Amino acid sequence: MSCTLEFDGAPAGKASKGGAGVILRTEDGSVISRLREGLGAVTNDTADYRALILGLRHALKKGFKQIHVLGDSQLVCMQVQGLSKAKNKNLVDLCEEAKALKEMFVSFSISHIKKAMNSDAGSQAALAVDLPVGEVHEESSETC
Repeated sequence: MSCTLEFDGAPAGKASKGGAGVILRTEDGSVISRLREGLGAVTNDTADYRALILGLRHALKKGFKQIHVLGDSQLVCMQVQGLSKAKNKNLVDLCEEAKALKEMFVSFSISHIKKAMNSDAGSQAALAVDLPVGEVHEESSETC
């Protein structure tokens, strides 16, 4: 089974609340799930990684073995591909976690896209900032 994962993070603003947003789609583009997680005070890069990890875990839980990932964070996309190294300890740990999850898929690819092409995941991330830290909301295809 194959799917597309779109991820985006919202950094903590004045209220010190960040969020992670994910859209999981079928090969034909139909929405399978919308996910969002409250993150608290995080940087943009941390929020992006947390969104990617949330989405990869969810895709594995749903039984997907082939995945194409899309995100507007060039840094995260390059680091997960091994084309760039994380320097910040927190990002190193998150990158290693994402790489470990990607190895659980038979087929994995990740592509950088423009922010304008990532608005669905961005909307989920924006909604997530109002959630308590660690709380995850999911809308599945039955409710999408």
